[in-house]
Amino acid sequence: MEPLIITIVAAIFYFLPYANAKSRKHKSAGAIGALNLFLGWTLIGWLAALIWSLTGNTEDTSISPSTHVKCPDCAELVRREARICKHCGCKLISQ
Repeated sequence: MEPLIITIVAAIFYFLPYANAKSRKHKSAGAIGALNLFLGWTLIGWLAALIWSLTGNTEDTSISPSTHVKCPDCAELVRREARICKHCGCKLISQ
């Protein structure tokens, strides 16, 4: 049973850069995953993937008037492109 646990822990540690990139919604998460998969076995490849996953090249998920509007019924913020409010189901008027 111990070798199985060690293998699972090693796999989690090995793919740590890719998991970090996916959780931070990094724009290059796929490329980081490929680098991690193919060159992660070298210490330099793994460190490069880890450092790359820690860079600030993430998707912009900030809320601003250009991306979100308030629902007229429940006053919750919804994306400007939405046709129906995800909170109350109200049909939204295109703007």
